[in-house]
Order: sequence, then C-alpha cells, then structure tokens
Amino acid sequence: MFEFILRVYLSSYSKFRKAFTLPELLLGVFIALLLLGSLLSVLINLLIQERNEQILTETQQNMERAMRFMAEDIRQAVYVYDFQQTPSNTGSTGTYTNGKGLPYPLVGIPSGLIAANYIPIIAFWKITPLTDGVLTGLNCGALSNSSYIPENNPQIANGALSSQGECNALLYRRKMMSLVVYFQKINAGDSSDSSWRGKSRILRYQFDKYNPSTTATSRNTGFVDPTYSSNYANWPENNSQTNLQSSLPTTTSNNLSVLLDYVDDPKSTVDTKFPACDSSQTRIPDNLSTASYSTSFYVCVTTLSAQSAQGNWSSPAGQNQVVSIYLRGNAQGFPGLQVITGTNNNVLAPLFTKVNIRGVINENY
Repeated sequence: MFEFILRVYLSSYSKFRKAFTLPELLLGVFIALLLLGSLLSVLINLLIQERNEQILTETQQNMERAMRFMAEDIRQAVYVYDFQQTPSNTGSTGTYTNGKGLPYPLVGIPSGLIAANYIPIIAFWKITPLTDGVLTGLNCGALSNSSYIPENNPQIANGALSSQGECNALLYRRKMMSLVVYFQKINAGDSSDSSWRGKSRILRYQFDKYNPSTTATSRNTGFVDPTYSSNYANWPENNSQTNLQSSLPTTTSNNLSVLLDYVDDPKSTVDTKFPACDSSQTRIPDNLSTASYSTSFYVCVTTLSAQSAQGNWSSPAGQNQVVSIYLRGNAQGFPGLQVITGTNNNVLAPLFTKVNIRGVINENY
C-alpha cells in the first residue's frame, strides 16, 4: 500500500516538473521581454511626440510674437514702399554707389545688405520718439542759421532749413524719422550664421536720423530726411532726382538685429495655397521666377506709386495703405526635434494678418 502511494506521488511530481522545463521558462521570459519592449516603445514614442509638440508650440508662439511685433511696427508707418519705383537718373549727379537697378529705398541703404542671401521684404518710414536724455542740454542758439541742411528746397524761404531751424523743430516735435527694412536671410551656414539653426531668419534694420550717443543734431552718415523735400517715393533723391547722399550708411549691431529664427525656407513648396494679394496691392518679393522671392515670408502692400513723364515718382495724397503679412515657420534644426521622414511634421501652420497704416500719404505729422 505504501509503495502504491509513493508511486502515485512520484508520478504527479514528474508531471509537475515537465510543465516548467527550461525551454518553457526561456519562452516565458522572451514573451515578457517582448511585451516590456512594446510598452517601452510606446512610452518612448509618446515622449518623443510630446517633446515634438512642445517644440512646435514654442516655435509657433515665437512666430506669433514676431508677427504681432511686425504688425505694430508697420502700423506706425507713414509711408510703405511697394518696391516698384526704380531710379531713372544714372548721370554723374545721380549716380549711386551700389545697385543702380535697385528700387527705392534700397539704393540708399548699406551695400552689405544687398546680397544674394538677403531678401528684402518690406521697407517703410516711421516716426521715432526722442527721449528727454537726448534733448537735454541742446542749445539751438549756438548753431548756424545760415548753413543749410542737405534737403534744401529752393521753394522754401532761406533759413527755414538751416541747422538752427532744424534744431528748433526737433525741440518742438521731440521725434525723428527712421527708415525700417525687414529682411529674410537664408541661414547658409557661414561664419555669420553658425549660431542660427533654422532654415532662415528675419532681420530688422533701422536707420535713424540722429545718433543719440553723440548729440541730437548729429546726423547719421547718409541720412536724408524725406519730410523736407516730400521725396518719400524716390528717397534718397530730391524732387529734381538728385541723389542727396554723400555716402551710403553703415550697419552696426545697434541698427541691424535678428527678430526671429526658424522661418521656413524661402524656396519651400510645402504650401502652394498661400493667400494671393488683392488687385490693389503689390506682392513683395514679387517674382517667383527669380532668386529673390519667398514663399514663407512675404507682404502685400497697397500700390501707390506712379511715374510721371519726366521720370520722377509720386504717390496720391490722402490715402491709407494696407499691408498684409504672411509668415510660415519651420522647427527643423531645433534641438530635440525628431523629424519624421516623408512628413512635414516640422512645418508650422502659416500666419496671416492685415495691418491698416495709421499714416496718410502726403499729410504733415
């Protein structure tokens, strides 16, 4: 009887041992690792997706902030160029030291900004307030009342445009004229672009009338005030089409700065349905068949310029211009962003806004 019980017990133990053989244990471990790997893969993908969304959100927020800044900046303009006016005077008195074929006002800006990888987008004049610190101690009586400033117009009585007269007007107005130009610069990877990771970036150039670091009446090199000769349309010429610049201005870290990085490639074709300009507007950059165009950052400007039979340019009075801005970002190059091959997960949704210019053409400020 005892032998029978022992035999049954050993038989059951043998069957139990057969259910947990080494291959079966290895198979169980392998299945567990597969499940764990799948869970880890899902977790990693979720983390990558969350990181990508954070990067895209942050980049888009930067685009929106830059768009608001540009819209407010342009809203303060008194004259916006459509880049359709080009100098017709190429004689000795009207020869330009750079870019004879350039439109106004690009003929009067630093030559270093006229380069293949600089795409001019919009240029305008605005009024910049002067601080009390700049005007403190300004003694207009010590200035000459007979030395005329460059924009001397024969139609204005002698003395009205003297250095002393300009100083008195400055104390009264407490503001100066500034030329602002926005560029899109391709991040080509040279020494000047080594710290920029995006496809392209937006630069803002501001050319002020005065240099506050010296004295309020010390003009910056190459500045010609368009308000004295009413020559906004063909700046830096006067009404007689004579170039009033003795030399071109220069660029410094104070008047050329980067507004935004991670703007999409200007030659990108990812978006072929971007808004068209109204019939009353000019698209800048305007020609998609040339090297100087952009599909990721452009503006539509109300066309106001007209050329007379004599070749000079003018704009009709009493009109407000409208500027539409299109901007599309691209987060590629942002540290941590995982670009999925075959997709455009790095391209951001485009932004588009319209701005009504506060300034009125040919109205005194």
